[in-house]
Amino acid sequence: MSNREPRNQTVDQDTLASTNRLLRTIAALLVRREGEKILPLREQIKILDGLGLMPAEIAGIIGRSNTYVSKELSGIRKNPKHGG
Repeated sequence: MSNREPRNQTVDQDTLASTNRLLRTIAALLVRREGEKILPLREQIKILDGLGLMPAEIAGIIGRSNTYVSKELSGIRKNPKHGG
């Protein structure tokens, strides 16, 4: 046996924050495009909500406030036919 620490050791907070930032960037890039067309913000919000993200997470991805996202989600949920 060696004196090495176990492999399942907790990841430090800086690494975790950096990884989360990169994942948000990737998600933002993917959700903004559909073929050659850039999706409207409301459609982006609808997609991200459908993936189970919280309003604060969606806000971070699309670069809008939590209040804006919550308002849009409310409108989407009230009128699903015109939500996107």
